[in-house]
Amino acid sequence: MVEECSAKLLQAGYRVEQVPTIGNPADEILKVADTHEADLIVTGAKGLGAVGRFLLGSVSTRVAQHASCSALVVR
Repeated sequence: MVEECSAKLLQAGYRVEQVPTIGNPADEILKVADTHEADLIVTGAKGLGAVGRFLLGSVSTRVAQHASCSALVVR
């Protein structure tokens, strides 16, 4: 699926770079965005309720709150 999306973005003229990492997802996303001087972070949201976000935390919420660039959260 990642390859398909990457190919579509490349055809549309965007620059695509896949960066597999291990660690806390939100922290790793933020590090990669800073390293590559990203203009925009696009992330999905599972749609956890308030209790789920409180207990599990939300990657998309943390990314949106701490990103040094714009962040788009898609449901």
